[in-house]
Amino acid sequence: MTRPQARLLLLLVAFLAAWGWPVTKIGLDYFEPLAFMGMRFLAVGLLLIPFAIRRFDWRAFRASCLIGVVMLISTVLWVLAVARSSELGLAGFVIAAGMVLSPLYSQWFFGERVGTGFKRRLALALGGGALMAPDFHLDNFLLFAGAAVAFGWQITLINHQARGADTVTVGFGQMLTTGAGLLAVSLVVEPVAQFSDATLDGWLWLGLAGVALTGARFLLQIKAQRGLNHQDSSFILNLESVFVLAVTAVIFGETHTWVALVGAALVFAAAMLSATEKAPGTKKPA
Repeated sequence: MTRPQARLLLLLVAFLAAWGWPVTKIGLDYFEPLAFMGMRFLAVGLLLIPFAIRRFDWRAFRASCLIGVVMLISTVLWVLAVARSSELGLAGFVIAAGMVLSPLYSQWFFGERVGTGFKRRLALALGGGALMAPDFHLDNFLLFAGAAVAFGWQITLINHQARGADTVTVGFGQMLTTGAGLLAVSLVVEPVAQFSDATLDGWLWLGLAGVALTGARFLLQIKAQRGLNHQDSSFILNLESVFVLAVTAVIFGETHTWVALVGAALVFAAAMLSATEKAPGTKKPA
């Protein structure tokens, strides 16, 4: 696959990822939040078994399970916010702010220097978040912000713990860990009867919209990222937030204030600048 083809494919991935937001929102009419996400991720993990077993790498699998634990935390916060949110279009930009935080985690935990423009990008992201916040219910904004913080740590772990590892194995471990973890938590805090009481429409929505969309997006992402470097991948995947804004406006008729849209633009600019910056890669002296 040529580089331009990989870019176009990853652009399709970002568009499919944006549809995951309304698909989740509608799916929560049939299932409880943690159960719906857990079944989706676990099903995708099981679908990846034939691909992962061909070149299974224990080191990559162990790293991916750790990443999956952090992904579990970010997903719990995200889906609980989605379940009661009417501001999904803006929420995509709140999550994108996690990309801006990633260099800070790299400095704290892996000794890498933060780039010279980090403070400016962080200021842009925080300023944008402050402009968007009034359009949210406070509890929803805090949940999305918490998910963004966890997402930034997830991105950092992927960049460091899974560097050079087989991408299919990493994805396989992430999906299994996150899916199984979500279902385990669901069995404790959500009604078990939701599974027996679910309608045929609910199971069809889960399979066709939830699992198929997640699986297609993930497999295409693996294929596309093999032909791109980290900067290209991050830059294109950040377009998901723009697509979320457009998709939720079409599906749910969401509208937002101009002030909030300016805030979203600031966060988007900060995330894009973070995606294009080359990591210094210099470690602190021991």
